[in-house]
Amino acid sequence: QDDIGVVVSHVLSVRPDAHVALCSYDYVAFASFNWMQPVYVNIAKVTAPVQGAFFMNAIGWTQYSFGYPGEFAAGEVPAPGGFPDYDPAAGGDITLPTPPGYHDGSIHLVAASYQTYIERAFSECYRAWLLADSGGATVNVDFSFIGDERGTPAEPMNDLTFAAELVNAGGTLAIAGEASKTTSIEALTIDKAMTLTAVNGTVQIGVAAVADEPPAATTGSGFARR
Repeated sequence: QDDIGVVVSHVLSVRPDAHVALCSYDYVAFASFNWMQPVYVNIAKVTAPVQGAFFMNAIGWTQYSFGYPGEFAAGEVPAPGGFPDYDPAAGGDITLPTPPGYHDGSIHLVAASYQTYIERAFSECYRAWLLADSGGATVNVDFSFIGDERGTPAEPMNDLTFAAELVNAGGTLAIAGEASKTTSIEALTIDKAMTLTAVNGTVQIGVAAVADEPPAATTGSGFARR
């Protein structure tokens, strides 16, 4: 606990504007070690905010994500608790190890397990940190853009999913219609008021789904495809 505090304090002394994330580990291949994990969580959830870090609890996350053969399916046990209460301190079933095939037979996880860690870390803290200095009333989109994406005219987003998260409620997504790529396969979900506008040309969204649409209604039905 003290050593982690020293490391985090040093990082922030060099880079006061840095964000520091701490992540727990998970159950290993031997359930006899599992009793220790909630103890670490209880230490970390108190220590991290004091030291200026965010703590992500992943104990039992692999069991929750993939299930355990012959015991339960994915999602049928509690996920490890998240910020700020971290309740429960240990997710999954504390009497079982990480599921077979998702560890290397010892204390290490495999790539598929780490991928779920990455996804949770992104949704819990990294997404907010990455987008904190971006966005605004107008977010620019260019499906062909490659480079740093900030939603500005010079550094537009190249996908609608994140652009829709960036834009302020009531704002505008300005999608480049004169770019080298003006189509997107995304099926966009919109959960706040915004305006989508094509700039200097025509854009198409969800084009991959067009071929799968039902046939256009006949004239006799009273409806016509738009």
